[in-house]
Amino acid sequence: MTLRELAELREQRAQVYDKMQAIVDECDGSLSRNQAEAYDRLEAKFDRLDEQVRAAHEHGDEPSRRSDSDDRRERFRSIDCSGQSNPGEFRRERRATDRGVFLGERRFADAFDVTQPERREADEFSLGALLQGLAGTRQLATDSPEHRTLIGSGATGALVPSAVASGILDGVFAASVCHAAGAQAVPMTARTLTLPRIDTPPSPAWHAEGQADVPEDEPGIGAAVLTANTVAVRFSAAVELLEDASAQSADGLATAMVQAIASAIDEAALIGDGSGNGPTGLFYDADVAHTVLGDPDGAPLDGYRDLVRAIFAVRGRNLAPDAAIYSERSAEEYANLTASDGQPLRAPRIVDELPQLSTTAVPDDLTTGANSDSSALFVGRFADLAIGYLPSIGVKVEQSQVKGDSLTREFVAYCRADVAVLRPAAFEVVEGVRPAAAA
Repeated sequence: MTLRELAELREQRAQVYDKMQAIVDECDGSLSRNQAEAYDRLEAKFDRLDEQVRAAHEHGDEPSRRSDSDDRRERFRSIDCSGQSNPGEFRRERRATDRGVFLGERRFADAFDVTQPERREADEFSLGALLQGLAGTRQLATDSPEHRTLIGSGATGALVPSAVASGILDGVFAASVCHAAGAQAVPMTARTLTLPRIDTPPSPAWHAEGQADVPEDEPGIGAAVLTANTVAVRFSAAVELLEDASAQSADGLATAMVQAIASAIDEAALIGDGSGNGPTGLFYDADVAHTVLGDPDGAPLDGYRDLVRAIFAVRGRNLAPDAAIYSERSAEEYANLTASDGQPLRAPRIVDELPQLSTTAVPDDLTTGANSDSSALFVGRFADLAIGYLPSIGVKVEQSQVKGDSLTREFVAYCRADVAVLRPAAFEVVEGVRPAAAA
């Protein structure tokens, strides 16, 4: 198959995909019989075209990437063709599968141009075995990718191959609450990357022919510079686990490492204050609007009213919030809200349809006025929050063989990342959220 023929197949597949997307957008969560039949016909045609494209990849030199059919199956899996699905639930599912934006790419391996041989080696790579090798509790085979990584790095630390780092970053992306809310994941190929930042929108006006009546005020469009600095996390493992576990079991350590990195990045994106070379997140961005409950000392949540006010604050700027993030304490208090009859308090529809996520990355010990037991709510259009990543993941084992009497080994993992708010007006921060017991 020629490149031109392959391009034509892709174009046909894209057109079919757009038609399927249009049906889903129109149905708003449930398909009528006619829509379901039309969707099934398009799906069958899409699959035929997709198989042809995949076959061309397998027989050509171009690396095969995750197919649009995979994304489509994930994106549309919550549709109820009987017409009885809940629109709010559909929107939640669609937001979750649509989360995050790779700037034109599907995965970090694609963004960083990882070759097929590198991907194959990454598939064989065990981060758990590498950690055991670093700790000296596993003798690595000399022909293993983990051993080659150690030989090329050092006795107590290793910079994992870019293909493996890409896979780890995919895990960080999946574990991040901010990315679940829709924050962009921006692959970086250099230490700095400049993105446009919209501080104030342009002011439109009707123009009369021949008249100099076009507004002269310029929109506040500036630069948001991502600078990849190092975020490090520390974790430990029992010596017995490192000595006795298989490489596959030791991969559980890798999961803990990924979750710790994701939590650290979420914390920076939400409440980073810019100190110590760290990012400035939403809470401390000077251009993001704040509402202080019980100003100046904070106050407990007032049912769902605080969320409603924050939603309409963003909507009042002609922007549509698509998620809210708050602390686990706030999540528990929302879950415990009751009506006058003792039944769970039903949220207003505008709140119920907004995807909401809770995380320990939002603390409950922020200072508001005279109190230091406050938390915050973050409401906004999270696609206007960008998190940039370099394909650089490193791990090292501490020099001490054991930690105290607990017989554990300590590891430090680090990655290179940064955060940028691309449109401050797309967010509203509600601060001074005190515990219900303070009422």
